[in-house]
Amino acid sequence: MRFDDISRRSSSAQAYPPGFRRHSLDLLESGRPVRDVASSPGIAESCLHHWKRRDLIDWGLASPALAAIKSAALAQARARITELENEIKTLHGQTGVPRAGGSRSGYYDSSRRDPSARAIRQGWPTDQIAAVHQASRQT
Repeated sequence: MRFDDISRRSSSAQAYPPGFRRHSLDLLESGRPVRDVASSPGIAESCLHHWKRRDLIDWGLASPALAAIKSAALAQARARITELENEIKTLHGQTGVPRAGGSRSGYYDSSRRDPSARAIRQGWPTDQIAAVHQASRQT
């Protein structure tokens, strides 16, 4: 069977002969890019990457469990990051919950209180900008 004959098969889950796989892997080992090796017979680049990974495992140069270990460690790290980000939000009061160290009554008292003179002064430019924006038909 020739190299070009294999690409003419119509099955989506093709079983390539071992000689074809070996030839493709030899081309990769010679330095040819995966895209070039995959394009001539019309096989998927992901298929070549899988063959290359399997070949490394067969030769004892890679561990099949290494990817699973890395994946588990990555998932654990992401969970820890999410946990720490939630803790930071709580400590900074971004969740609308009273800050750590403050009392509930103090939080609710301050939320019901009229704005201070300083808060009114700081809010005035925002009100002016909104009025100008509205007057210009929001342009």
